[in-house]
Amino acid sequence: MCQGLCDLKHVNYVINSSASFGGGKKLEVVAKQLFPKKFLEKTPFSRKKLSKIQLKEFEKTLESEATWHLDKEAIAIYHMQCEKKTKNRNAICDKCEELRSNKRLNEALKVDKSLTGLRYSEHLLHFFSLLSESSREYEIFRKAFAGLSVQRIQQIRRTDSIIITNPDLALENFMKFSQIIPIGKVPPMMIVMILTKGNKRAEQIAYLIRQVIEMSHIVNLNILSFGADGARSEFNAQSIIMKEASNFLE
Repeated sequence: MCQGLCDLKHVNYVINSSASFGGGKKLEVVAKQLFPKKFLEKTPFSRKKLSKIQLKEFEKTLESEATWHLDKEAIAIYHMQCEKKTKNRNAICDKCEELRSNKRLNEALKVDKSLTGLRYSEHLLHFFSLLSESSREYEIFRKAFAGLSVQRIQQIRRTDSIIITNPDLALENFMKFSQIIPIGKVPPMMIVMILTKGNKRAEQIAYLIRQVIEMSHIVNLNILSFGADGARSEFNAQSIIMKEASNFLE
């Protein structure tokens, strides 16, 4: 199977670009050709001005005139005439290989590189990685605070062995965080989502929270507060912990 162009620069382009196709006519040119009354000469292009039917027609036209496809699932760039299968040793078909020398694609890669100026600290990357274990909650966070995309996090995980992805509650993970966060320099604040299945009882959740508190205490990470999403079992678990609060006070 052809794997398409998936070097780091290609991956970044796929992740950062809102487009699905490239190499054809500019968006505003296609829009004005299809809908001349809607987009007059000095009217700026915007997808929001198109109805659902017009948007489908617009996307089909872009696809028909495109040279390459930005596959958001595979996180790779494919030629529109990709041969799908290949015997080439690099697992890239001849058509997709041609894209390496495509002037317009190389220009797009340069533009993408210049626009990618946002950088995240190592500590924030670890936080993103853990939070993204629950994709639904992470997507809400990402839209509100401009976090990394899930695809980008997956790419980082493949290249960075330091990222903590072990879902099991273990003292080892708490030790890693205590080493990552500069406790001696600033008061640390770590936001953690404890994922629980819907069939867990309040006692089981309370036991899990109790473990978090005890392990955090061992590595000198102070718990500020606990919250819940409103599930009855989680609310009852918090009530159990509140009754035991005196056990955790020095």
